[in-house]
Amino acid sequence: TRAEQGDVRAQNKIGIMHRDGRGAPQDDPEAVRWFRLAAEQGYGAAQVNLGWMYQEGRGVPRNEPEAVRRYVLAAERGHAVAQYNLGWMYERGRGVAQNDAEAVRLFRLAADQGVAAAQNDLGAMYILGRGVSRDSVEAVRWFVLAAAGGDDSSPIWLQDSLVRPSWVSAAQVFLAERGYDPGPADGALARQTRAAIRAFQAANRLPTDGVVTLELLQALVDSG
Repeated sequence: TRAEQGDVRAQNKIGIMHRDGRGAPQDDPEAVRWFRLAAEQGYGAAQVNLGWMYQEGRGVPRNEPEAVRRYVLAAERGHAVAQYNLGWMYERGRGVAQNDAEAVRLFRLAADQGVAAAQNDLGAMYILGRGVSRDSVEAVRWFVLAAAGGDDSSPIWLQDSLVRPSWVSAAQVFLAERGYDPGPADGALARQTRAAIRAFQAANRLPTDGVVTLELLQALVDSG
């Protein structure tokens, strides 16, 4: 077979099948064996999968420093999920010294590649001021992106009492970035801000109600 001949994608796929018990008997040690074969050839996805097995102690004894090592190997080559997983480990101090700034750096790398979970966690770091200066507008930006990408936590964050009051300020910043003039980003839904919202809504075929909603924030972020 292709996997036996050294095809890394095939090896990784067989590992996934054994890990999940789909298309092959569920067998964690066998999954590890196939992931390792592909990982030792430098295949990033297999490095991530093998790292996760070490992180969770599936098919191998739990070994978080080894999980970190595997994530690093893939993250250094630009693998987005590896960057996110490594950021998660740094945020929590799992297998590596806790470091919020490094977690933020890694979350941003993964977020810029569209990993919704990384976008959500980057938003959380902004709203909590961990590893980065607290910035509720940036938090809204990343939560909106994450929600659009299917992350389950972001819609909850967007309604959180730490975030919800910043919707208007975020809309004002996003409008200004797109060439509209909402006035100062003061969080006040005054006449000038409403006029800018209506202008944006009209230009994007949205209901021109001048109201800040999640739909408006999503449209603003999408148009950036």
